[in-house]
Amino acid sequence: MASPRYFTVEEATAALPEVERLLERLRELTADAVDAKDALEAVMEDLDSIGCVVRDLDLGLVDFPALAGGTELFLCWRLGEDAIGYWHGTAEGYTGRKPLRLLPGGHFH
Repeated sequence: MASPRYFTVEEATAALPEVERLLERLRELTADAVDAKDALEAVMEDLDSIGCVVRDLDLGLVDFPALAGGTELFLCWRLGEDAIGYWHGTAEGYTGRKPLRLLPGGHFH
């Protein structure tokens, strides 16, 4: 670690305008981050209340627990897709998704 810088009263006073500007900006960013965190938590709570599972926020990937042919699985949807057209097993992920026409038992419970 670098050794601490020692200030004279004059040097500290001269640094105050920049320190004040940076502190104000930091306080703004902190307040924005708190607001964003609160909004993010509210959205996640809303999604949880629906019952779906957000798998990848960047991809917009969401799974919906389902039962088909007595098998637990996930209906898989990605942001931008017009409808739910895929599913995958509970031990599989996005790369293992298959078209709905290949559902076990062919129907939902």
